[in-house]
Amino acid sequence: MRAIRTILLGVMFVSAGQALASEGDDEDWALMGRVLSLVQSVVHVAAQSNDPRVVEKQIDGMLSGGNPEANRLAGDLMSNVFEDMPPQYRGTVRALANDFATIARRERARNGGRSLSSPDAELQARKDLASMGLRYYDQVQFLDAIKRDDALAVELYVAARGLDLGARDAGGLTALDIAQRRNNRRITELLANAER
Repeated sequence: MRAIRTILLGVMFVSAGQALASEGDDEDWALMGRVLSLVQSVVHVAAQSNDPRVVEKQIDGMLSGGNPEANRLAGDLMSNVFEDMPPQYRGTVRALANDFATIARRERARNGGRSLSSPDAELQARKDLASMGLRYYDQVQFLDAIKRDDALAVELYVAARGLDLGARDAGGLTALDIAQRRNNRRITELLANAER
């Protein structure tokens, strides 16, 4: 479903760019170039991996503002769009963009910042942990990963679903407590979303 959404988004951008560039003005073609660069950056992510989990995560990251290059391209594009847009429509377009971003963040939070769990995703996360010399069910290794700020390992532990994320260490701290004390925002958000 997300692949379809991404393709539709790309088609929408390209169509908008073509409509803007149809008059043949060099400035409009420059805008079309920015549209194509943005669409290409999204499609390029999908072309780089055969693992749908990786593709989905990267595209979600781009759409939610996690890719600096895509952010720059989108910012350039919106600057050009706003430049020629009548002032009375700018607020509506900004509100739409904010609403889309809110929906994307809400969906990511609802899914724990990752795609919906499936047996295949859990199995792959367990294999990935094993290849790193980690046991998916080892609470001590999980907490050690948090203490060393290893966000990748923590994300794999969460996806592997072999642990009690609310379990406490010898000092009575949960994984979330440890991440918060270490001021690791990425791990803190991942664990907070996973506990919901």
